[in-house]
This record gives sequence, structure tokens and C-alpha cells, in this order.
Amino acid sequence: MQITTQVALAGAVVGANAAMLAVHLRHRINSPRVFAGAALSAAALADVLRRR
Repeated sequence: MQITTQVALAGAVVGANAAMLAVHLRHRINSPRVFAGAALSAAALADVLRRR
């Protein structure tokens, strides 16, 4: 299985959003917007992987 640019970018966004979520949760900032970014990036990665 070859990794395409889209998969690599989506994976990088998921990693960055997971790190940002961890920082927010560590500082007890837990609004719905914090979770929305992580959820949307995970959905985008799932969509990219599904379309392969």
C-alpha cells in the first residue's frame, strides 16, 4: 500500500490536532470547539482512507 500525499497530509493534521487537544485538556479548556477540530480531522482521514 502506497502512501499518497493526501493520506500523509490528513495524517499530519490528525497528529497536530491530537497534540492540540492534549494541550487544551491539560489546561482544562474543554469547550465543544476543542473537540470539533479533532473529530473533523479524524473524519477527514477516515474519508481519505475509505476512498483509496
